[in-house]
Amino acid sequence: MNTLVEFYVDRPVVFIQTEQFSDISSLPEYQFRNLVVIGKNSRGREAYFDFGALCYKKKKDSTAKTHSCKVVYSSFVEFLEPVLNAYTKNKLSKVAATSTHSYFSKLTRILFKPMTP
Repeated sequence: MNTLVEFYVDRPVVFIQTEQFSDISSLPEYQFRNLVVIGKNSRGREAYFDFGALCYKKKKDSTAKTHSCKVVYSSFVEFLEPVLNAYTKNKLSKVAATSTHSYFSKLTRILFKPMTP
């Protein structure tokens, strides 16, 4: 019997502050699949949002140590990357750091909402 084993692995990530999105031309080069945005939670504390992990069907929760999710590389959904990148750049270029959580939550709900027949 052949069994496929899928490994969850750490991927290289790029950390970018929400405030850096206000000037798109000054953003460092990154692939969206590796993007972790540093924003603020509702209490004003620093928080990490692994936007890049949204491109993967299979991922674990992010950890306090790495601030990113482990993913299964083969579960990458290529067509999502440019769409999510454009949406994220557009939204984060106009908001305060505390709004990052709101946009991340909305994307998560939209992408992973169970489909109803």
